[in-house]
Amino acid sequence: MSVYFNDHSIEAGHARRSLRAGAVVVGARGADYIPEDYGLVAMVSAITVFAPPLVGLGTPDAVVQRARITEKEISALFWISAAVGCSAARLPGP
Repeated sequence: MSVYFNDHSIEAGHARRSLRAGAVVVGARGADYIPEDYGLVAMVSAITVFAPPLVGLGTPDAVVQRARITEKEISALFWISAAVGCSAARLPGP
């Protein structure tokens, strides 16, 4: 019990060691979030890279290459693209 009541003096280099320990803790906390965010960005990037070609279905290219196109064809292409886009947006998550 007498150990707790002894007068302890501050050791040499105590401030430097405390500062270094604090920096290590802050760095470890920051490094802990990097892999988590990296994985999230990788998953989102995979979806966003492949989504536009799937949703478009090549309809803009088909419309541009046609010499004539009717309003009915434009309307049909719009609604098909909208349906595919909505179904892609409704894909169930994990």
